[in-house]
Amino acid sequence: MFTCRTSTPPYTFFMRRLALLLSLLYATTLAAGLPPLIPRELLFGNPERAVPQLSPDGKRIAWLAPDDHGVLNVWVQPVSGAETPRLLTTERERPLYFYRWAADGQHLLYLQNRGGDEVNHLYSADLADGNVRDLTPFRGVKAQNVETDLAHPHTVLVALNLRERQRFDMYRVDLDSGALTLAAKNPGDVLNWTTDENFVIRAATAFAFSSHATSSKVSGSTGITAHRGLSSSGLNISTPCIASHPGAWASSG
Repeated sequence: MFTCRTSTPPYTFFMRRLALLLSLLYATTLAAGLPPLIPRELLFGNPERAVPQLSPDGKRIAWLAPDDHGVLNVWVQPVSGAETPRLLTTERERPLYFYRWAADGQHLLYLQNRGGDEVNHLYSADLADGNVRDLTPFRGVKAQNVETDLAHPHTVLVALNLRERQRFDMYRVDLDSGALTLAAKNPGDVLNWTTDENFVIRAATAFAFSSHATSSKVSGSTGITAHRGLSSSGLNISTPCIASHPGAWASSG
């Protein structure tokens, strides 16, 4: 009479060893005590200072820091340290995350929404008197893609879905008067814009949803034309504009 013995499969033996090791590890952890939790404030709290930016003339520095209410706002101070830091913006409900110097060095631009609706408006804060102006005071209209240029210090370019909510056209805003002028219409596929040395929009990068390909559309000498994929409006006005752009345009055009 023969007795048949079966050996434990290697996989089962490994799992038993693993379960034993995990049990020992768990018991050791309980004996040693759990490590303290990382404070939530350390992970999600306000920074002491963030996003420092020098003014165009290099005489002032701005940064984001919490105010007395714990809300991130823009602070300004001379680089020399001759004056104490000054709170420039006074947002109370929602912190600021985006701001930049206007090219004139006398205004700070920032985006802010109300009640978390994600419909950002573009605001301008005057360094001289602290006055804050809503440069895009249109209900339900979102501002994005703020562009400035040192050669044109009194205006700013901003994308707005004012004409159609699904399309962001480019507009010029006069920082002194607040006047808004349509600079270029978006046919619906433009990702970003490029200006020439006079800050006239001369080209755009477009995205074709059907082929998932990007392409560049370039204007002629008199402005971006509709037959090249873009339509234009107000490109030849005398009011100067401001832009910093990802591409560059040769001075020869």
